[in-house]
Amino acid sequence: MNNEQMVRGLKTVPITLADCFLRYEQHLRASSPKQADITLSQLSTAIDRFTLPGWGFAPFSGDRPTKAEQIAAQQFRQTISLEQLEHALEAQEKGFGLLQPSASSQKVYRSALKKFLYWYRQQDQRLMKAAKLTSTKFSRGHGRVRTKLLTTKRHLLPYRLKLEEMPSSLLEEINKLYQFWTQPTWENRVPKIIRPGVAQNYQDWVRGFLGWLYHHEKIPLDELNLSALVPIGTMQEINDPAALKREAREAAEQVNALGNRYIQWLVAAPPTGRGCQSPKTKAMVWSTLSFVARHQYNNETDSDTYGNSYQDIPVIKTIRVELKKLRAEVRQHEGISDESKSWLDWESVLKLTEQFRQKCVSVCFYKDLSRKLGVRGMPRSATAIAGSFQLYILFAMLTYIPPRRIGELQRLKLGKRENPSFDPRHPYLYKEDGTWIIDVTPLACKTGKTYGRQRLRLPDLVFEDGRSFYSYLGANGEFGQNRTLSLKVFSCMTYRIL
Repeated sequence: MNNEQMVRGLKTVPITLADCFLRYEQHLRASSPKQADITLSQLSTAIDRFTLPGWGFAPFSGDRPTKAEQIAAQQFRQTISLEQLEHALEAQEKGFGLLQPSASSQKVYRSALKKFLYWYRQQDQRLMKAAKLTSTKFSRGHGRVRTKLLTTKRHLLPYRLKLEEMPSSLLEEINKLYQFWTQPTWENRVPKIIRPGVAQNYQDWVRGFLGWLYHHEKIPLDELNLSALVPIGTMQEINDPAALKREAREAAEQVNALGNRYIQWLVAAPPTGRGCQSPKTKAMVWSTLSFVARHQYNNETDSDTYGNSYQDIPVIKTIRVELKKLRAEVRQHEGISDESKSWLDWESVLKLTEQFRQKCVSVCFYKDLSRKLGVRGMPRSATAIAGSFQLYILFAMLTYIPPRRIGELQRLKLGKRENPSFDPRHPYLYKEDGTWIIDVTPLACKTGKTYGRQRLRLPDLVFEDGRSFYSYLGANGEFGQNRTLSLKVFSCMTYRIL
């Protein structure tokens, strides 16, 4: 990656004593969190009370500085350049001579300043001599999600049946359906096992079906079950082949009528329906019914003769006929969304990622706050800092090493395979011999059967300010915050910058 491309379009401001102090604070809170407050308090006194007067700042009027004096000191720090900082000890001696503190106080505050200067001189000089990157758009937040709408569809209220609404008997059926499709040890299962994520998606559609029956078809909760979607009735008790065939044909007709009625409601314009326009939605209705039907008729099909095809089950044959009708429509359908609004040019992606990196700080640099308070930043909570690191790392992985499939990031966990709680359905991120690795198991990826286990090395990029990508990965682990980043948070933060 070209560093000039990453910083193009960003404006620069000079590094000052205030910036160095904030970076020193980040260093202390990461390396010595228990001692950080005491060390920073001593350093603040060493600088504001005894060093700044040596550069011409008016000394504090009392033992405790007023709020106005604190703000004035913060502002004065911003005028001290790196060249002046090299002579900070000389300025402090002038302050000592002016204010005449005790010998013990001079020793404490001289030591605090020396530690700070020692840390400063140990840093990569590119970090201190280069200009600091910032962004006016990021601090003002002009972007809004509503300006990036891809369709003109209105927000609709959810209708899916919630788990807490379900009677215990229905909830047990739903859980059994999920286990049927995902448990390798399920006895006498005819169809092949599917991935848990796929089963969960179908289960959500089943809940949507049930929610429609309850909220719009007015079927009572105690009458809802999987047989309300795909009836099997008393087929197991019928011994007459002709009656059994007639019963199976009636069940197929009932499922066909139910599926078409649900689709009619989905495509109807609001408020009488949902206004769905994609044939993929119609196809998912029939696929969901097939998902339920193959569970319902698992013990009814002659698997010795037909294998896992269910060719002897009229309900499933009817569903497949409907799916076949929709295949051509799905292939020819053009999306209703304006996809041009979904994509960013590469320059914008790099700029966006770099701005999220700049936000990984312990203070906020929002200019409206800075202008109001007269200082450069305000302390941020540990949760906010951890959220910034996670957002940046998410964007960085999308940019620096784009995943082959998005599920590699969606289910990514921190930790090694040897962990007792290891789940092979998830990829894992861990550090090994100084290198960060994403370990993708065959069950963690849709194409895992083809490619097997993959161990992907993350690049350790070095940025203009001297920091590396690995330093952010390590710091994110130190915060220890378990904050979930939803799609809404992800998109809102993106549009806010753009």
